[in-house]
Amino acid sequence: MTTQFAHYKHFLIEAGTTWIQSQRDIYYGRGKPLSKSEIEVLKNFFNADILKAVRICPVSKIENPAFLNDLKQMGLPVSFNFSDSLGITFLETIVVATPKLHDFHWMSLLFHECIHVMQYTLLGLSGFVERYVEGLVSNDFIYNEISLEKDAYFIQNRFDENPDLPFSVLDVLSSRLQQRGWDEVKVHDI
Repeated sequence: MTTQFAHYKHFLIEAGTTWIQSQRDIYYGRGKPLSKSEIEVLKNFFNADILKAVRICPVSKIENPAFLNDLKQMGLPVSFNFSDSLGITFLETIVVATPKLHDFHWMSLLFHECIHVMQYTLLGLSGFVERYVEGLVSNDFIYNEISLEKDAYFIQNRFDENPDLPFSVLDVLSSRLQQRGWDEVKVHDI
């Protein structure tokens, strides 16, 4: 871990956990379940319980957490901006910036975000946040170097290359997490 950022880890874990839970609470009730056509595609990769739990909530823009400005004021090299994102996942709730979707393949984005739902399911909220923050801090806040994002993009790319070839996201993700020594991987209620 980069020592200059290590002392911010606890703050980030607490702030991130609180933010994720609050955003989930705000958007879950506004969200809609997956459509039959979305389930038809995704059922070849995710188990039925995951697909049943997912809620999609369209918004005009994804809001940044208040603590992002705090991090910048602390002098941390925060280069990412959630408001530039197409989607973000809060436990089983996927928030999607609809004005930006016209240039992006919907099923690819949905698949990516469902991988994050599976990560929350395997790691629990606290485990997910701890590993996400660890990835941020140990990689100088570079989004593309966060191991949970690397996993999501790796698995998404496999889907994008051949969406007609079924595979178990649970198996692939569990294997990748365990390769990192995250042996406490198990299914959590989200």
